[in-house]
Amino acid sequence: MKKLMAILLVVLCVGAWGQETKPATAAPEPSKVDALLKMNTEINLLMGIVPMGMTREQYTKLHDALVASRDEAVKEQKAQEVKEADALKKMDAKVRAAYDRAFKGDDPGEEYYKAWDAMLTASAVDRTNLRIKTVKAIAEKVKAIFTDEQYKKGVDSAKEAIKKASGGKLPDPKKFGDDSMFRYYVENMLMGDLSIELLDKLSK
Repeated sequence: MKKLMAILLVVLCVGAWGQETKPATAAPEPSKVDALLKMNTEINLLMGIVPMGMTREQYTKLHDALVASRDEAVKEQKAQEVKEADALKKMDAKVRAAYDRAFKGDDPGEEYYKAWDAMLTASAVDRTNLRIKTVKAIAEKVKAIFTDEQYKKGVDSAKEAIKKASGGKLPDPKKFGDDSMFRYYVENMLMGDLSIELLDKLSK
């Protein structure tokens, strides 16, 4: 018993890669590497935000709008997770029956696989639609805060990013209009905790 307790103490006191962990009461300090990686990400975000030429008032409005949108998105995400959990619970009997068959070396059957795949597909579609809805709603808020010139800069920024990512090809304007490009800009440059932190700093 004493030997077991000693082993448990070693496991609790030693972290990943054999390094000693800090007491639970001490907040973990980010490593220099993590800090540099974060700074690099922030550099990329700042190059998509600062050139917009926003005023401090705009920074504040944008920050507040994004915080409110994030909170709403979190609520909708949790509701989606509950919906997915309910769908999985309805599969209870099928999963248990399939498990019993698999445990004996028997194939669970095509019906089971189709039911499982259908559940995953439905969840994926719901998540995609939720993402599209969220991005569209946030883009409308941002557009209301931006001037026409800033909106155009956002569109141009998105086109340039897509051009670089696709080997020099611009998106087809017939399929992707300015609003689509602006939503791309908003999703990639403004929707995220780091962007919100930067906007707060820029508003000071």
